[in-house]
Amino acid sequence: MRWYLLTLIVCGVCILISSQYASLHQDLWWDSHVYIAQGKYLFSAGEIGFWEVFRPPLWSIILGGIWKLGVQPVHIIPHLTITLHTIAVALMCYLGILQKKPYVGALAGLYM
Repeated sequence: MRWYLLTLIVCGVCILISSQYASLHQDLWWDSHVYIAQGKYLFSAGEIGFWEVFRPPLWSIILGGIWKLGVQPVHIIPHLTITLHTIAVALMCYLGILQKKPYVGALAGLYM
């Protein structure tokens, strides 16, 4: 049971650090704008945005769906990335618990 407490602590640290980083109000990188444009392209039947063939479509579909709901993806991206990052850290900690080495999983989660 104490390993789950360790996982919660690691995820809490992850959320704290990610929230501090997201609060810096940085501009989005080129990739983020491209995925938003691809999502708009998918959900507007090609009228808005553009498509790059070599990019995987899953993130574009998520951002395009958010755009189709009427929310600007630029405002949601920091929250989505914090959520997905926390899930990845929790899975890393869980893998450490499954391998009977929870400290290794916690260290790997903190390293992420």
